[in-house]
Amino acid sequence: MRSLQITDWCHEIFERFVPAGGVYIDATMGQGQDTLFLCRLAGEEGQVWAFDIQEKALELTRELLEREGMDKRARLILCGHEHMDRYLEPERVDGICFNFGYLPGGDHRVMSIPTLAVFKDGEMVKREVGAKSKAEILEMLG
Repeated sequence: MRSLQITDWCHEIFERFVPAGGVYIDATMGQGQDTLFLCRLAGEEGQVWAFDIQEKALELTRELLEREGMDKRARLILCGHEHMDRYLEPERVDGICFNFGYLPGGDHRVMSIPTLAVFKDGEMVKREVGAKSKAEILEMLG
């Protein structure tokens, strides 16, 4: 059996359950691999909004998307994902990809605030989660 990286698993879930040609958010763009994947899924009709708090992440992602001819499909935003609702209304979003960690080769003292964003009754509900168990997160959501 082939061993999958968590990113492979995330991409497979998107391909199976999220409509192609939609509006997607990459909440933590990093080096741009998830952003690139979402741009391909978005196709000509869709749009990707990618967030990160590090300028280097935007530079790396922009370079990757330009090399792959996908730069017109994404909007790269230097801002934490906890503020994504300032840019998009929840009813416009078909899927959100969170891939927490550090920017490879970046400053490990810089990281985004681990936030859980879900849609509940048409509204985006956000909670800082930090290091919590699944049960604790479900309890937070009520």
